[in-house]
Amino acid sequence: MTQYADLVGEVKSECPGAPDPEIERKIRDAAIELCRESKVLQLDLTAISLLADIALYPLNPPAGRSIVQVMSGQIQDYDPLNQISADSLDLWWKRPMDAPRWFVDCCGSCSSDSSRAGDWRQITQDPPTAFYIDRQNTQYRVRLVGIPTAAIADALVMKVALMPSRDSTEVDDWLVERYFDTLSNGAKGRLMRMPKKQWSDPSTATYYLNLFEVNISEARREGLRDFTRDDQSVEHV
Repeated sequence: MTQYADLVGEVKSECPGAPDPEIERKIRDAAIELCRESKVLQLDLTAISLLADIALYPLNPPAGRSIVQVMSGQIQDYDPLNQISADSLDLWWKRPMDAPRWFVDCCGSCSSDSSRAGDWRQITQDPPTAFYIDRQNTQYRVRLVGIPTAAIADALVMKVALMPSRDSTEVDDWLVERYFDTLSNGAKGRLMRMPKKQWSDPSTATYYLNLFEVNISEARREGLRDFTRDDQSVEHV
């Protein structure tokens, strides 16, 4: 990991007078936006052990990172889980004739009577077939569709896109190596657009921020390809 403080020099050279703590904040803001908008930083979270009769599991990102989006999920040694919304599950429960085959199989014998007792939240299945994301503020939780009836150790693997958290002090080395100019452009643009500062320069700020947006678009396009690191199972895409 690289400390934001170690990246100050390149930005400071074009923003004379800007205090180091402010430069560090702007570099962090640029890293957050880059990861949030392009989803270049992806990680398989530590495998979660399933518990009997428990459907809801919190997702805990590594320290200094926040979840941008849940990308996929899988019960180890089985096919990837279907990712779906609760609204779609409610609709399919009422109208199983519109549901995909995996949902019908999960529910067993489904009637077209939408007033029947119970709902899909009560279905049990080993292993579960699908999941949806139940988010409360910044806490992401995965809700399995079919509730497991037996405990399975280290079974559930969730892949997430990550970004640095607001209180982070460091960023992934490979992100700096690959997107150093992007982080620098974003930080310079943010600093120079600050009003009434020694380093204020609105026209140059616009130039750097436009360049930063181009950099993010390029990073997003790179998401069509996969580049995998072994260290901590981090993937940059």
